[in-house]
Amino acid sequence: MKSREITLKNALIIAGAVVAFSIGNVPAQVLHVDSVSVDSVWNSDSSWTDGGVAQQRQSRDCNISFAPKGVGAALMSLTMSTDSGKTFAAPQDTLHVQGFLLYSPLPTGQRQHITVRVLGGNRPGVSFRITARQEAPVVAGNPSTCVLGPLGALTAGADAQAHLGILSTGDLTSYGYSTIAKVYWDALADGTIDDSTSGATAQSWTWQTKVPAGAAAQIRKVIALAVDHNGIKAEPETLSVQFGLHRQIVMKNIPAGTFQMGETGVVDTVHQVTLAAFAMQETPVTQEQFAAVMGATPSYSVGDLTRPVEKVSWYDAVLYCNGLSKLSGLDTCYTYTAAGATNAVCDYTKKGYRLPSEAEFEFACRGGTTTAYWWGNDSNGLGARVYTPPYGAASTTIPAGSLLPNAYGLYDIQGNGWKWCNDWFAQPYASTAQTNPKGPQTGVARVLRGGVFIGSFFVLQNFYRSAYRDDLTPAVFNEYTGFTCAMTK
Repeated sequence: MKSREITLKNALIIAGAVVAFSIGNVPAQVLHVDSVSVDSVWNSDSSWTDGGVAQQRQSRDCNISFAPKGVGAALMSLTMSTDSGKTFAAPQDTLHVQGFLLYSPLPTGQRQHITVRVLGGNRPGVSFRITARQEAPVVAGNPSTCVLGPLGALTAGADAQAHLGILSTGDLTSYGYSTIAKVYWDALADGTIDDSTSGATAQSWTWQTKVPAGAAAQIRKVIALAVDHNGIKAEPETLSVQFGLHRQIVMKNIPAGTFQMGETGVVDTVHQVTLAAFAMQETPVTQEQFAAVMGATPSYSVGDLTRPVEKVSWYDAVLYCNGLSKLSGLDTCYTYTAAGATNAVCDYTKKGYRLPSEAEFEFACRGGTTTAYWWGNDSNGLGARVYTPPYGAASTTIPAGSLLPNAYGLYDIQGNGWKWCNDWFAQPYASTAQTNPKGPQTGVARVLRGGVFIGSFFVLQNFYRSAYRDDLTPAVFNEYTGFTCAMTK
């Protein structure tokens, strides 16, 4: 520790100190306070009122100059002693700090100035201590789960590459951090450093490995340990690499056809719709499928990655569709210029993944039937075909594909959560016959189909009708809403 003692008549000033900082058991680099200088001047204008009687005495202004040493920004603090430096504590009312206060991190390597006023200029043994510390870097997995082979089965023993990365969640110098300088990667979490990266690419790494033998969806752990430019270490971050999916992404062919869209007395005007052939995913998009493309799952219902993904906005679903198209080497159906795809427009002529139109969803849901439900007109047949836990009870989704499929081989087309459609919501429907309708050009909310899994029996028996529709603002996400993918043939 460097310090400087300066005696000014009856006051003793100690300036310059160091302090260690750590998170958990990870030691921190010590930061110094260098080039400390202290000057003081007497005042005679420190006045106050006591019982209505004006009082006045001398005080001393101590002008302290210092420079925190290190990289990034330092969190500074000032403590005071009244016993010649034996005991230091936070300044009390007798101490007034003027000028720049030590409330915010200060850039290292730059000289700072503060003025400390001590009431009672003749008090001996008054001391100050300036300390500098720095936050340890905080990192998070990105992706937290890297899924290899999301589009097909993997061959045991084949070469594989896992692209891993971490995110620094608070390395701005304005918050008292230094940026990450190096990351050490432990690919099997066995304490052996497999590789390290530094510089601008320090937060990403490609693991060259082999596909393990055995069942699909095996997971290997990878540890990342980040160090900043001052040598301060972050807590180790664990990332997962999954080899293959529990449930593959399978698209079912839906034939071209003409049907009566809607249901009298339940929704909008019944009208004739003719559709070209298209493809529909056999289940809602699962949490692990979403993570394979987007890097993580935001879902509320956790514990089984084969459950439908939820807590996704319409924009999240659009970004997933484009991401999956890119992974598959297909056209991207959505074009947008705004961040987060908030002005996304779908091109149905492209051969890539997209959300189904509302007409496509109802046609696929019906599976060639004309009844209220795809299994018939019996509302009491809900239990074997859609997820309906105790009616009215708070509940969650279940693994996709757990219950019976319809005639087109589609699981959970009704139940197990609402699903986004591509269309803007409008009502009533047009009463004239339509061919491959895409819905209105603009709107406020997007269409939901497929029925949620919670509510009274009266509510659920309506939700699960093939023609039933709802709507939701596209930026909203909740634990009841996911999506499924479609594709133009």
